Amino acid sequence: MQPAHRPGAFDTIVSRPENYVRFLDARTAIDDENHVKQVIASLLEPQDGLTVLDVGTGTGADACQIAAMVAPRGKVVGVDLSADMIAEARKRAATADLPVEFVQGDAQALDFADASFDRCRAERIFIHLPDPMAGIGELVRVTRPGGLVVVSDIDGGTIFVNSSDQELATRLVLSLTDDLASGWVGRRLHRYFVEAGLEDVRCVPSVIQNSVVFMRMVFAARLAQMVDAGETTDEEVAQFWAELEDGERAGWLCSGIVCFTVVGRKPA
Repeated sequence: MQPAHRPGAFDTIVSRPENYVRFLDARTAIDDENHVKQVIASLLEPQDGLTVLDVGTGTGADACQIAAMVAPRGKVVGVDLSADMIAEARKRAATADLPVEFVQGDAQALDFADASFDRCRAERIFIHLPDPMAGIGELVRVTRPGGLVVVSDIDGGTIFVNSSDQELATRLVLSLTDDLASGWVGRRLHRYFVEAGLEDVRCVPSVIQNSVVFMRMVFAARLAQMVDAGETTDEEVAQFWAELEDGERAGWLCSGIVCFTVVGRKPA
């Protein structure tokens, strides 16, 4: 049984469209994030003529990139639960002559017929799903026999912060992970794929190191909540950020998370 999700600091990012767009755009400035996207694309094995589903498409940037790889005969459909994200994706893709469309939908109940796509891709959404196995099942269902499913997600339990305040850093990581509907999903994806009946399952773990600016986007609201709850103080939080900024300037920041990218083939 999945733990009950409680609203937390990360909801200030994912529940506000303008914040989430900034968050997604900020990820593109991180080299390790772009490396993960390259891993996903490689495992997806895109080629001209394939139909691809991108679940949790966000701003549509990845869907457009894949559309260029499967053009001119292929097609990409981007799905997102948020109407605001679909509107943003359509706006950004409007000037691109690419075989891509965007529709609103639920990853745990996709509105597509069985065996509709040659490839299915989902990046960084399963950590927000209350029932990740249902999401995997839907991806498998809409994939054609012999097709590939690729899912990539972080694991909140692998967050590492190079702070000398070990107690604060540990509480912060645990709190952030508890904020998420499926905080430990990254390490479980390989198992979910096998249990879903996929073949040739392979997992590629990647370490993503983040900047202080990006960490502030993710950590700041949770730290403020911890101060309000009496779990830390404003002074301790200020010292926490000052040390990380010193580390970034000196070159020893080394703070981030592990991302797990898993691929499997639907039996023919």
